[in-house]
Amino acid sequence: MSELHKLISGHNLNVMFQDTRKEDAMIAAVAAPRGANTTEMLAFQAHVKAMLKDGGYYALPTSILPDGSTQYLLVQFVSSKPEAKKYMEKILQWGQDMWHEQAAVTTLGSVVVQPQVTLLDDIPSDALVPLPANATASVGTVGTMEPVSIAGLFKYGFEHVYEFQDVGHVCEVSEEAVNNAIEDDEEEPELEEALCTHVSIAGDPLRMQAVFEVCKQALQTGLPLAVSEDSRESVDWLVSHDLAARTLDGRMVLLSSCMRNVTHLASPVLLTHPEDDSANSTWGLRKKLCEQGWTSGVASAASARDKIFNSKNPAKSYYCLLLRCFDDVCRWEEQRAFSHSVLCSGYYDAVSSAIDKVAAIPKNMTAKGYVQLASFFQGERQTDPREEKLLFRCTAKQGIRRHSTRVQPNAKRKASSKKRALEAQSEPAPAPPPIVIEDDDDEQQPTQGALLPAALLTEGSLSCLGHVSDPEPIVAAAVGPPAGQSEPAGGSSAVPVPPIAARRQQRPPPVDIERKVFNDGHRLVVSLVLPHLRAIMLDPETCSLQPRQQVHRALVAVDLQGDRFWGANETYSRKRTVEDLVLNFYFDEVKRAL
Repeated sequence: MSELHKLISGHNLNVMFQDTRKEDAMIAAVAAPRGANTTEMLAFQAHVKAMLKDGGYYALPTSILPDGSTQYLLVQFVSSKPEAKKYMEKILQWGQDMWHEQAAVTTLGSVVVQPQVTLLDDIPSDALVPLPANATASVGTVGTMEPVSIAGLFKYGFEHVYEFQDVGHVCEVSEEAVNNAIEDDEEEPELEEALCTHVSIAGDPLRMQAVFEVCKQALQTGLPLAVSEDSRESVDWLVSHDLAARTLDGRMVLLSSCMRNVTHLASPVLLTHPEDDSANSTWGLRKKLCEQGWTSGVASAASARDKIFNSKNPAKSYYCLLLRCFDDVCRWEEQRAFSHSVLCSGYYDAVSSAIDKVAAIPKNMTAKGYVQLASFFQGERQTDPREEKLLFRCTAKQGIRRHSTRVQPNAKRKASSKKRALEAQSEPAPAPPPIVIEDDDDEQQPTQGALLPAALLTEGSLSCLGHVSDPEPIVAAAVGPPAGQSEPAGGSSAVPVPPIAARRQQRPPPVDIERKVFNDGHRLVVSLVLPHLRAIMLDPETCSLQPRQQVHRALVAVDLQGDRFWGANETYSRKRTVEDLVLNFYFDEVKRAL
C-alpha cells in the first residue's frame, strides 16, 4: 500500500508523518506575498525619498570592526523605489524582480574610520565612530549599480548618515594603465628590442617620470600636444603601448585607455531632519514626536494630554500641529473640539488657522470646504462655508434620503409591472392548436413524450428532426389531451412531440470530416452539429439562409433532439461561441462535402 501511495503522490509514509515544521517555516518564508508592503515600510520609503536626493553622494555606516573602527559605504543614491520603473523584464515577468523593496545605489567604495582615542571600559564597543569633518575620498566615477535592502542600508538609522557637500569630477592620468605597460616592458624585453620602436623605460625612474609629465601636459591643455625633442621618446613609448596616438601633423593626443574619471568627495555633513516640519516626511515627524516623549496608538486612545498620537493618520499637518501647538491642542481637547481620527489634512489646516480661538470645525467636510473654512478664519472670505451643504460629504443614509425622489418612480414602475403580470396569470389565455406528427396510415394518435413550447417548433426547426432523404411531410392537426389527463388551467401552450429516444434515432447521417483540434468541444461539434448543418444546407427552404442563421438552426435542432452542447440555447454568449467555432473551422468543409 505504501508503494502504491508513493507512486501516486510522489511521497512516502516516512516523509508524510515526520515533523516538517522547520521545512514549512522555510517554505512560508520564501513564499511570502510580495505585495505585503506594510504601512511602516511605505512611510519609511517616503522618508528616504524626502531626505536623500537622487544623484547625491553619501556615506552610510555598514559595520563595526572588532578593533572599534567603523566602516562607511560610499554610495551615489539613484532611487528609493526602483520597483516602480516599468522596464521590459518586469512587464513580461521574466525572472524575479530584484528591485522589490530595494533601493538603487551605485557603490563607489568604502572607508574605515579609526577611533581617535583608545576605547575605555565604560564606552560600549558597538558605538559608531563619527566621520571627520575634513574627511576626503577619491573614488571612480563609474561604479556598480545594485539593489540594496532599505532596512539593511539604514540599519543604524538616519542619525549617522553623512552627505558630501563638495563633489568634484576630474579626469586624471590612469597610473594603473601606465604601470601595466611598464610591466609588459619587463616581461617582453626581447620582443621590444626586435621591433626597434622605442627603448624600454622599465627600471628607469627618470624616463617614467617624463612619461607621466607628458601625460599631465596633454590633459591640462585639452588639445593635441606638440611633440618636442625632449618628449619625443616618451611620446613614442606611449604610442607603442596604445596609450596615445599621433595626429596627421605629428602632434600627440591621449587615448581613453590612459585616462580615468575620478570623483573627489569632501566636506561630509551629518544628515539631519529639515528645520521646517512641513518639508519633513510623515515617518520623520513620527520619529520626532517619539523623541519628545510621544507614543503611538490607535485613534480611540489618542490624546495630546497623554502624549499619544494616532499612528494611522497619514496627514502631515496633523503631526506638525502636535509639534508646534501642543498647549493649544490640549485646550481644544478639553472643549472636545479636536479630533485625532480625521484623515484629511485640510481639517488640521483649518484648526491651525483658528488655533487661537476654539471653533467648531465639522469632521465631514470636503477638501474644498476645509480650504474655504481656513480662508474664512483668516478673514479672506466673508461667507461661512459651514452653511453650504454642497461642501459636506454625505453619509450612506443621507445619500439615500437625498436621491429618494429618483428611486420612487422606479419602485412604482416595478410594482405596476408585477401587478400586470399577476393579472395576466389570472386570466386564461386561448390555447393554440397543438401540433402532432402523423404516421403513414393517416391515423392521428397523440404521441407520449416530452412537451415543448409551440414557439420553438417552427417549420425550419421541425424539418431538422427527420432524415434529410425522408419524404414524409410534417402536418399540423388539432388533437385533444392524452387519455387520463385533463387540460391544464389557463390554457395549454405546450404540444406533444416524439420522445427523446425516438428523436435520437432520427439523427442525420454523420459527416466525413476530421476535427481540427483534438478536444471534446471539436469532437461534439463534428458528431452532433455538423450532420444537422449538412441537412439544413441540403434543404431547399433553408439552403439560401445566411451562414450564421444556418448554424443557429443546427444548434436548435441539436437541442430539440435532447442533446446538450455547451448550453448552446441557454445563454447567448455560449451559443455565440459555438457558432463562431463552427463558422471559423467547419462551415466551408461541410459545403465541400455536400
